[in-house]
Amino acid sequence: YPLDVVKKRLQVQGFQKGRAGFGRMPMYKGTIHCFRVIIFEEGLPGLYKGLSPSVLKAMVSVGCHFLFYEQCC
Repeated sequence: YPLDVVKKRLQVQGFQKGRAGFGRMPMYKGTIHCFRVIIFEEGLPGLYKGLSPSVLKAMVSVGCHFLFYEQCC
């Protein structure tokens, strides 16, 4: 999951104008720099931000997949 957080932060860093209302917007030079900044400023829990909603989404998605699969069989 930490790689997913870094990937998402690198993907959205070009949209400063649209994200102005969300507070501070750091600019990252690359993957390693992004890891370092997150760990230094937010600690290790910063690499796991948003994990709970992702797990919940996966549970619902997989549950629906199995439900419909069983109904079709």
